[in-house]
Amino acid sequence: MIFKFKKILFLYFCTSALCFTVNAQLLEPPIPFGAELIDKKENKKEQSLIYLYRSKASMEEVLEYYRGAFVQQGFKEQKLNNTSNPDIFINNKEKTIILLVFPPSLNEQETAYSLTIGKMAETTISKEQLASSLSNFSNNIRDPQKLDFMPVYPNAKQFEYGTWEASLSVGVAYVSHDSAEAIEKFYLDEMPSYQWDLVDREPSQGAYNFSEWFSKIAPYSQFCSKCNSSLMQDEFLGIPPLTIKGSKLTFAADGKKCVITIYTFQDIIEKAQGTMYDLSFMKQYGNTIIGIVYFYNQNE
Repeated sequence: MIFKFKKILFLYFCTSALCFTVNAQLLEPPIPFGAELIDKKENKKEQSLIYLYRSKASMEEVLEYYRGAFVQQGFKEQKLNNTSNPDIFINNKEKTIILLVFPPSLNEQETAYSLTIGKMAETTISKEQLASSLSNFSNNIRDPQKLDFMPVYPNAKQFEYGTWEASLSVGVAYVSHDSAEAIEKFYLDEMPSYQWDLVDREPSQGAYNFSEWFSKIAPYSQFCSKCNSSLMQDEFLGIPPLTIKGSKLTFAADGKKCVITIYTFQDIIEKAQGTMYDLSFMKQYGNTIIGIVYFYNQNE
């Protein structure tokens, strides 16, 4: 499968509020001149079709082409909060959704992109389903496994590990009782011993809506396309703005890249308590989330 959708953190809290069914009228999307279809797959779990392309055109040129092509077919672009997330085109009349995704690429000469096409439908989330999802989160908590490409923070529990085939990357997620400042210092001190050089640091502090803070803690998650859609607004989720403090660190080494997001949710237990998405159980594991995305060399 081209994409393994890794819904870091939030999918352990609740079930998805969107689903896809294949739209027979849009099985073959338009292709801009010079683009090449690499693969076409069916995501049976989410009942959608996924197309992977590469093009010599820039990301902006590809986006402009599809803006024009999809508008002619009755689609409207859904604006997102974070440019690293997918662009969404929605046909409200047909209830069809198209996700245009630009996976990170180490090849600067080409633009990789994918189109996911399906029909969107709203589903309900029962208290029983929510309780089951929270239980699944607890069941996935474990001691961290050793990594050969970077150090592992010692005072943390791991709840996610997986590979993203489209972007040739590995994703890992942890939860910890320690502060974002302490964890950041650990990575700044220890990453050089694995031959990593810090190339960027992006701090963030303040109260953010769900779609905003999720895009910060999981900037490469394709689930953010759903949380930004008209069926997944913050008022539907019932999650109040939460205060976060932390940073995104970007390291580079010999054509590879490693992005570490470290954010402490300062009031997540207090503000979410008593809502549909009560996160009080995080008292047991901590309120700092660590997200790792390691983009390995294509020639390895």
